[in-house]
Amino acid sequence: MSQRAQAALLLGLLVAAAGLAGCKQAHYDKDGKPITLGRYRIYTYPTGAKVWVNGELKVVSTPATLVLPAGEYALRIQKEGAEATETTIHVEAGEARSINLHIPHPPDATLTVLSDVAGADVRVNGYRRGATPVLNAVTRPGPVDITITTPDGRARSVRTQLGISEAKKIEVRFNETSSVAGSALDGGVGPRGLLTLGLQPAGTVRTEDGRTLGETPLVRFPMEPGEHTLVLTTHDGHRSRTVTLKVEPGKHAVYRFMLKQEDEVRPQDAVRGL
Repeated sequence: MSQRAQAALLLGLLVAAAGLAGCKQAHYDKDGKPITLGRYRIYTYPTGAKVWVNGELKVVSTPATLVLPAGEYALRIQKEGAEATETTIHVEAGEARSINLHIPHPPDATLTVLSDVAGADVRVNGYRRGATPVLNAVTRPGPVDITITTPDGRARSVRTQLGISEAKKIEVRFNETSSVAGSALDGGVGPRGLLTLGLQPAGTVRTEDGRTLGETPLVRFPMEPGEHTLVLTTHDGHRSRTVTLKVEPGKHAVYRFMLKQEDEVRPQDAVRGL
């Protein structure tokens, strides 16, 4: 082979090698077929965000994994009630990648409770939140049960729904026939009684079906007349007792309990959730 032919062959080999070096290695499945899809794991903080890919909703709650053909994609990530975040990802065939994003939190949902009686006790889902006026109290979205009790024992109850990032105002009037909670009217409490319950050591008061009435001391808590079976549990969860209390209409029932060694939660009870 002449020197010119050898030089041409060497040049061709060098060009081919450079071309191979610039190409990405192809991926194949077990049957020898080229893999065209890639995986992209998306983590967001906070979690629970929706993800749109090129304008199409693909994920309803993060974290999640996208399986897409190789290529570049525009993402829009948004937690309900918050501002959206936009970014671009590049998916490689046969490869798995991930991305971690800190995205905006939605604003807190809040309750403002007003009354024509100043200093009325306000409880939201069984927990005391202060005395009227209660302004912009941060509250978990969802069903809300509000009880307002005046210093002289009159009580009204309002049930409503609090949306994500919603700022709701509740107006309760004791000297008129109705109270307004957004678009919801006061459901009325009827001839309720009041319950004050002390516990030593301090803990939580729940109904038999698991609904939390609040933490002890429970003071002048409005209750329907009749017998009520309640579960008293210390904050550390080590002691618990089930008691039956009687509440009479228009009267104030006062109970005090001390949980002792015999009230300790046995391991088998803890497993069953007793």
